[in-house]
Amino acid sequence: MLVEITVAISLLVFLAMFLLKGNLTTLEAGNWTIAQNMTDSYVTYEKAYAEQVPFEDFLDASSDWPLYPSKAEQVVEIGKFPGGNAFSGTVIRTRIPDSKNLVADGGSGDDLTNPSGMEIWRLKSVLIYQVNGNDYQKVRTVVRAR
Repeated sequence: MLVEITVAISLLVFLAMFLLKGNLTTLEAGNWTIAQNMTDSYVTYEKAYAEQVPFEDFLDASSDWPLYPSKAEQVVEIGKFPGGNAFSGTVIRTRIPDSKNLVADGGSGDDLTNPSGMEIWRLKSVLIYQVNGNDYQKVRTVVRAR
């Protein structure tokens, strides 16, 4: 009787471990999907932020978007996974002038190539994050003109 109980308990433990491993595999795929949704939401925030910042603020020397090739890096919390584990990434921001901007506005244009004196900037935000040991990036570029 003792041998039968030992065999039964061993089989139950093996079955429990097999089912636990299967559930963990399913959760990893679910975490990837959750991470994609959270990062999509975060880059939507970045896009909205770039669209609403006044020209004078993003052209300032202390801007969140420094002039390319300089860049501003910031570690951000993107969200939380089920269970409360924090999900973080790095945001890299920079601004790039259009080549036809006037020289005073960071370009190489002149009165012939840019007669209206229009100023165009690309505000670029790159979100770098990691899910299940794999690196991912999402990029949003907002074109601003005045």
